[in-house]
Amino acid sequence: MRIFKCVLSLTYKQVVEMPRDAKLLDAQIQNGVLAIWFLCDQAAPITNREIAIYGTGNPLPSNDNIGVYVATVQTGHFVWHVFDLGQSWLQ
Repeated sequence: MRIFKCVLSLTYKQVVEMPRDAKLLDAQIQNGVLAIWFLCDQAAPITNREIAIYGTGNPLPSNDNIGVYVATVQTGHFVWHVFDLGQSWLQ
């Protein structure tokens, strides 16, 4: 098991690759860039993980699947909330 980091874009939804069943630990701004840290078995198969980022006061999706909360980060005057929407298998 190891802890790794992945850089995120400050966008509504995105897909990142990481080992299956990785545990998302935190998201923060590091050197001006949004990153997410995760604990994983690096030998596990790689999966797609969907991440959502919602701004404070912005509408949330109406399908009730807002995901699992990971962290809150601030960029200047803006506050963002990072959620895990789950993983899917790569083909």
